[in-house]
Amino acid sequence: MTRAVIASEDSRFCQHHGFDIAAIEKAVQHNEAKPARMRGGSTISQQTAKNVFLWPERSWVRKGAEAWFTVLIETIWGKRRIMEVYLNTVELGPGLYGVEAAAQRYFGPAPPP
Repeated sequence: MTRAVIASEDSRFCQHHGFDIAAIEKAVQHNEAKPARMRGGSTISQQTAKNVFLWPERSWVRKGAEAWFTVLIETIWGKRRIMEVYLNTVELGPGLYGVEAAAQRYFGPAPPP
Protein backbone atom coordinates (compact mmCIF):
# COMPACT_ATOMS: atom_id res chain seq x y z
CA MET A 1 0.00 0.00 0.00
CA THR A 2 2.82 2.38 0.83
CA ARG A 3 4.39 2.00 -2.61
CA ALA A 4 1.05 2.44 -4.35
CA VAL A 5 0.34 5.65 -2.42
CA ILE A 6 3.80 7.05 -3.14
CA ALA A 7 3.47 6.19 -6.84
CA SER A 8 0.04 7.78 -7.15
CA GLU A 9 0.21 10.73 -4.72
CA ASP A 10 3.81 11.87 -4.25
CA SER A 11 6.51 10.11 -6.26
CA ARG A 12 9.30 12.15 -4.63
CA PHE A 13 8.09 11.53 -1.05
CA CYS A 14 11.40 9.95 -0.02
CA GLN A 15 13.50 12.76 -1.53
CA HIS A 16 11.83 15.97 -0.33
CA HIS A 17 11.50 17.46 3.15
CA GLY A 18 7.77 18.07 3.08
CA PHE A 19 7.41 20.27 0.00
CA ASP A 20 7.87 19.27 -3.63
CA ILE A 21 8.69 22.61 -5.24
CA ALA A 22 8.62 21.19 -8.78
CA ALA A 23 5.12 19.75 -8.22
CA ILE A 24 3.90 23.04 -6.73
CA GLU A 25 5.26 25.02 -9.69
CA LYS A 26 3.68 22.57 -12.12
CA ALA A 27 0.32 22.87 -10.35
CA VAL A 28 0.52 26.69 -10.43
CA GLN A 29 1.23 26.66 -14.18
CA HIS A 30 -1.63 24.24 -14.81
CA ASN A 31 -4.06 26.25 -12.69
CA GLU A 32 -3.16 29.49 -14.47
CA ALA A 33 -3.75 27.84 -17.85
CA LYS A 34 -6.92 25.98 -16.81
CA PRO A 35 -8.55 27.73 -13.82
CA ALA A 36 -11.72 25.67 -14.18
CA ARG A 37 -9.75 22.44 -13.57
CA MET A 38 -7.66 23.16 -10.48
CA ARG A 39 -4.81 20.79 -9.65
CA GLY A 40 -3.04 20.54 -6.30
CA GLY A 41 0.66 20.17 -5.59
CA SER A 42 0.46 18.96 -2.00
CA THR A 43 2.78 16.23 -0.80
CA ILE A 44 1.83 13.30 1.41
CA SER A 45 3.39 15.21 4.31
CA GLN A 46 1.20 18.26 3.62
CA GLN A 47 -1.91 16.11 3.27
CA THR A 48 -1.10 14.37 6.56
CA ALA A 49 -0.70 17.73 8.32
CA LYS A 50 -4.08 18.83 6.96
CA ASN A 51 -5.85 15.55 7.76
CA VAL A 52 -4.59 15.36 11.35
CA PHE A 53 -4.39 18.95 12.55
CA LEU A 54 -6.53 21.17 10.31
CA TRP A 55 -9.88 21.69 8.65
CA PRO A 56 -10.66 20.72 5.03
CA GLU A 57 -11.67 24.21 3.77
CA ARG A 58 -9.43 25.66 1.06
CA SER A 59 -7.99 28.97 2.23
CA TRP A 60 -4.66 30.74 2.48
CA VAL A 61 -4.90 30.67 6.28
CA ARG A 62 -5.29 26.90 6.26
CA LYS A 63 -2.43 26.56 3.74
CA GLY A 64 -0.16 28.63 5.99
CA ALA A 65 -0.99 26.49 9.01
CA GLU A 66 -0.51 23.37 6.87
CA ALA A 67 2.99 24.55 5.92
CA TRP A 68 3.86 25.07 9.59
CA PHE A 69 2.60 21.62 10.62
CA THR A 70 4.35 20.05 7.62
CA VAL A 71 7.71 21.40 8.79
CA LEU A 72 7.01 20.12 12.31
CA ILE A 73 6.00 16.60 11.33
CA GLU A 74 8.89 16.26 8.86
CA THR A 75 11.26 17.30 11.65
CA ILE A 76 9.76 15.25 14.48
CA TRP A 77 8.12 12.18 12.94
CA GLY A 78 10.16 11.19 9.91
CA LYS A 79 8.95 9.47 6.74
CA ARG A 80 7.81 6.13 8.20
CA ARG A 81 5.58 7.76 10.81
CA ILE A 82 4.20 10.28 8.33
CA MET A 83 3.22 7.44 6.00
CA GLU A 84 1.68 5.43 8.86
CA VAL A 85 -0.44 8.38 9.97
CA TYR A 86 -1.37 9.24 6.37
CA LEU A 87 -2.58 5.69 5.68
CA ASN A 88 -4.71 5.79 8.82
CA THR A 89 -6.28 9.20 8.17
CA VAL A 90 -6.66 9.56 4.40
CA GLU A 91 -10.25 9.71 3.15
CA LEU A 92 -10.74 6.85 0.68
CA GLY A 93 -14.46 7.28 0.16
CA PRO A 94 -17.26 9.46 1.52
CA GLY A 95 -16.78 9.37 5.29
CA LEU A 96 -14.32 6.46 4.97
CA TYR A 97 -11.00 7.17 6.70
CA GLY A 98 -7.91 4.97 6.63
CA VAL A 99 -6.88 1.98 4.56
CA GLU A 100 -8.18 -0.60 7.04
CA ALA A 101 -11.66 0.90 7.01
CA ALA A 102 -11.56 1.07 3.21
CA ALA A 103 -10.40 -2.55 2.92
CA GLN A 104 -13.21 -3.72 5.20
CA ARG A 105 -15.78 -1.65 3.31
CA TYR A 106 -14.70 -2.67 -0.18
CA PHE A 107 -13.45 -6.24 0.46
CA GLY A 108 -15.23 -7.32 3.67
CA PRO A 109 -13.82 -8.10 7.10
CA ALA A 110 -10.73 -10.25 7.42
CA PRO A 111 -11.43 -13.94 8.07
CA PRO A 112 -10.72 -15.18 11.59
CA PRO A 113 -7.27 -16.69 12.16
